[in-house]
Amino acid sequence: MTQKDGSDAYSARASIDAGFSFALAAFAIGLGLLGVLARVGLPGAMLHFCVWAIIFAGLAVIAVRLRTMRPGEFYAGGRNLPPVYAALAYAGLAAGLFLAFLPPLLPGVGFTSLAAGFAGGLTCALCVTGPYLRRSAAFSIADLVGTRFPHPLVRCAIAVIAAGCAVFVALAGFDIALRAFIATTGIGHSLGIAIVGVLLVLLIVPGGLSGVIWLAAGAMIVSLTALGLPAALNIFHESPLWLSGTARFAEISGASAAPAFSPTITLALALGLAVLTPLFGPSVASGGRIPALRAGPLAVFFLGALALLSVLTLTRATHALDSALVGQEPAKLPAQLLVASRAQDISLCGIASDDVRAIASACAGQPGFARTLRPQDIGTSAAYLLENLPNLTHLGAVLAGLASVFAMTLGIAVAAAGIQSFTTSLGHDIYHPDRRRFGPVSRRLAVARALTILLIVLCAAFLEHRHADPRNLILLATIFSASLVAPVLALTLIKRVTAFDAAAALAVAIALMAHFFFTHRQGWPVVALAGNAIFAALDAAFAGFFASLLHGRAVAPAGPALPPPGQLVGPD
Repeated sequence: MTQKDGSDAYSARASIDAGFSFALAAFAIGLGLLGVLARVGLPGAMLHFCVWAIIFAGLAVIAVRLRTMRPGEFYAGGRNLPPVYAALAYAGLAAGLFLAFLPPLLPGVGFTSLAAGFAGGLTCALCVTGPYLRRSAAFSIADLVGTRFPHPLVRCAIAVIAAGCAVFVALAGFDIALRAFIATTGIGHSLGIAIVGVLLVLLIVPGGLSGVIWLAAGAMIVSLTALGLPAALNIFHESPLWLSGTARFAEISGASAAPAFSPTITLALALGLAVLTPLFGPSVASGGRIPALRAGPLAVFFLGALALLSVLTLTRATHALDSALVGQEPAKLPAQLLVASRAQDISLCGIASDDVRAIASACAGQPGFARTLRPQDIGTSAAYLLENLPNLTHLGAVLAGLASVFAMTLGIAVAAAGIQSFTTSLGHDIYHPDRRRFGPVSRRLAVARALTILLIVLCAAFLEHRHADPRNLILLATIFSASLVAPVLALTLIKRVTAFDAAAALAVAIALMAHFFFTHRQGWPVVALAGNAIFAALDAAFAGFFASLLHGRAVAPAGPALPPPGQLVGPD
């Protein structure tokens, strides 16, 4: 490294640190000012709006500031992201993906299976796949595979598969953000879709991956603050925190009735997350393989802190909800909780309604009911408990507004990562390395931005007319990644494997997955789908390896060797 390179790297790091410090200080000062306004009597609705405005206006300003016409910044975030910021972005994306799987759970899927799968997959992604991807200097996993196996068939096929998985993730994140927005504001469905769509355009289109990275990092900061401040204020409050508190949360959310641990679901989920393309933006934007590797332990630390705060919040909110409802007669329930019941966030005696007569009638039909509500008569979701601890414990409108916004920020971060991954797959990977044949940089970036806006519009149109379960969408993305992307990525590590062998592996995996969906047209059992994905990945990997043995080639004539560690993408 020359002295000029060192000076440029130092200047880039100083600029990143200064921008992050300024944004963090502005966020803290804004919350402090809102706290002062709350003390002087500003209405709660106005305080909620101000919290949302501070967060999303700040994110939009950062995104516009990051606008670029350089492919290396639009697709790769500038390649200078320090480990701590990459870790924050990783943690924000991982938390957003896991948010959809909080109780109530998918039928046939246990929480322990999901948690173990996420832990194993994220560990592999952070410590193995991410550093390997950054070492290759590729813009994405599809770009890495296309560089290693440059035949157009393989390159286009893997780019289309990656784009399909990204669409599932984008739809899931859009739906998570939309649900959180509607639940906290009461706004109409169509207007909510329009607002979320406009936010996504403002946050992604100007800066590409740079905007996505800082959006995910900001979402993580907001989440830690939203969960940490109420937990800190309630730390000395008497409430069952660990074993008894989590047991009661499992009862009230229905998680205690979930199926037992399934190693098949865990393995398939871990394998899919380890190669899920929208997850690797922070690695692509890292300053090198070593910074990408160092981001792993830091991301684990941030995720551990968020998990700890989530457990504290869930147990405290469960205790507060029981205190407000247990022993109450249906006719004397608090109006705030009746509104939550009407919104399907709370169920009382098996029904969700704000009609006290209907609730009293339903409770009267329960065995052993004696005028007042019992713990077993109450049900709710983890999302409601996470977002409503300040309301249940009367901590004020500012903290309530902050708690109401963090789920939306995580959802938008996941949607943005999926949309950017889709744009990279179809705007760059599908025709790389012959990109210069398709026009100058300005035209290709214009096409990429048009693809971004197109996918946002399509997601909005889909959610306007169809209901989407984000859990199913993320599960499908991980299943297709595990069965179709993982075996081909594994084959890039074997020198003798050629593009023909990779195409054979893809053909085997696609055939096995198509056969499963064709034979299960009435429904896809989760365990069977996960098992089929694992066998498809193994069969595809073995097929590609044995194909390389059959034609006896010692090395792959495929494309140029992967760049040495730390080499950056050259000028476009």
